[in-house]
Amino acid sequence: MTNEIMRRAETDIVREGPFDFTPRSLSEAIRLAELMAQSELVPKQFQGKPGDILICVQFGQEVGLRPMQALQGIAIINGRPTIWGDAALGIVLNSGLMENYKEMTLEEIEAAGKAVFWAKRKGVAEPIIREFSLEHARKAKLLSKSGPWQEYPYRMLQMRARAWGLRDGFADVLKGIAIREEVEDIMEPVEAPKVLAMPKRKSAAPPPAESEAQSAPAGNSHDADREGRNQPAQPEPAAPVCEICGRAMKLVPAGRTKPSEKYPDGREYPAFWACPDGGPGKKHEACTIKDSDWQAQKGQTREPGQEG
Repeated sequence: MTNEIMRRAETDIVREGPFDFTPRSLSEAIRLAELMAQSELVPKQFQGKPGDILICVQFGQEVGLRPMQALQGIAIINGRPTIWGDAALGIVLNSGLMENYKEMTLEEIEAAGKAVFWAKRKGVAEPIIREFSLEHARKAKLLSKSGPWQEYPYRMLQMRARAWGLRDGFADVLKGIAIREEVEDIMEPVEAPKVLAMPKRKSAAPPPAESEAQSAPAGNSHDADREGRNQPAQPEPAAPVCEICGRAMKLVPAGRTKPSEKYPDGREYPAFWACPDGGPGKKHEACTIKDSDWQAQKGQTREPGQEG
């Protein structure tokens, strides 16, 4: 396969001037990708993958990188093409839109606890200034990650500040391609909390099961339903339900309150049920019921024939 590609190259891709890998057509790009995929000199992520090489070369061409530069300067992170920090700076410098730039030394970064990137874009009066500090890294939980953030934290601060400056000031040059150092450090999204089903109100009793309704003897279904013998027993609610939020109330045992200015001797309160947001001064203050009233209400809601 390699010999066949080389023969095609000798007959189809020979041109005047210096040797250049840059393809001039899609067919040349495909042949170039096939040749590179067989080489061990390309990064391992591209070996044996001519399709990935073809896309990488195209990305590189759009931002001004030649094929070999694209393979070295573009990395695929989680299926997303990204540019290495040094390659991104080279692309911006080669565009001619950056008049000058300044970066802090590692010693200065260590002393200040932050990295600052300064750049001047042609035709723009205000300079582009971006910084990334140890506090930023701490909030993003980067300092606890194994790898470069543990071994070269000040270099990583420098690369982060540079990435922000290049992306914010020269997005048109980078064509929206992300910087590798940022994409690698993106934390996995936190799983959204599960939505809990609201408890049903005690008045919303489930309908009788169809199978049980059909199993009643013909002609006696009305009497059986009236007497309650053919109806499924409804379990008594364990607790009353807040009429505002639908949550089950909690039982507050009887007891005396702490003495206050209004009631110096305290007051004896009976046991009562209250919403988690209920009680004096709370959002659902009215959502309370005496335990004695609740017990009486449970007794009243029983169907005839279900006593005992």
